[in-house]
Amino acid sequence: MTQTPEHQKPRASGDGLDPFVPFEGLQSLGITFCRQYLREMIVRGDFPAATRVGRRRIGWRLSELRRWMAARPKVVLKGAAEAEPNKAENEAAA
Repeated sequence: MTQTPEHQKPRASGDGLDPFVPFEGLQSLGITFCRQYLREMIVRGDFPAATRVGRRRIGWRLSELRRWMAARPKVVLKGAAEAEPNKAENEAAA
């Protein structure tokens, strides 16, 4: 199992209470959108706005990302194993 490189880990903010997450650290939270799609989502208001943390660096507050993730709808995918019993029930009823 590989470890996350140091530059991709969430970084603590100045107050130490709510770390900043750089773009590279989003993947460790399960957010795998490309930069362009994230920009589009931010413009639409569908993703938290980034905060400039350096001259050429942006990041997101971890608390804002967690709040965004909690507000997203949960998607449940039905697997083939779940579809088979329904098929058998329909055939038995026919």
